[in-house]
Amino acid sequence: MGIFTTYKYSLSLPKRKSVLALNKTKQKDFFLYILFLLLLFLIPNGIRLLQEFINEDSRGAAVMAVLFLYPFMSIFAGLAGISAIAGLGVLINDIAKRHVRYMLLWRMAVFAMTIPLTVFTLLDLLGLSHWVVTVLLFGYFFFIYTKMILGYPRKRT
Repeated sequence: MGIFTTYKYSLSLPKRKSVLALNKTKQKDFFLYILFLLLLFLIPNGIRLLQEFINEDSRGAAVMAVLFLYPFMSIFAGLAGISAIAGLGVLINDIAKRHVRYMLLWRMAVFAMTIPLTVFTLLDLLGLSHWVVTVLLFGYFFFIYTKMILGYPRKRT
């Protein structure tokens, strides 16, 4: 399954068919999808930073830092954030008494972020970002993520 097929299935979450198809995604395609998603999220701020440096007639080193250092640091921060959200998934998993492993919760967090990150990026490009929008998108992510976790069977006692 390619990146765009994965993206298509992620847009139709939390349907059970999509969850099952995404769980069968190959590891290589999954990591390419993470990079695709994080780079999609970085585009508005990267363009903004680059425009600021070009307008200030700054040195080439600053422009190179924006082009290379910013994406790598942002991807690292994104992966750390995904890990924290998967930790939240462990808490939901324990409360709901489901049997889902951390790695699967990590993957599900990435797939559940697709719609909120896409909407946030589009709104940010249009200059319509606001803290209320961010809270609503996080709530929508939380709804999708919880629904995906609850789709798994309960632990046997």
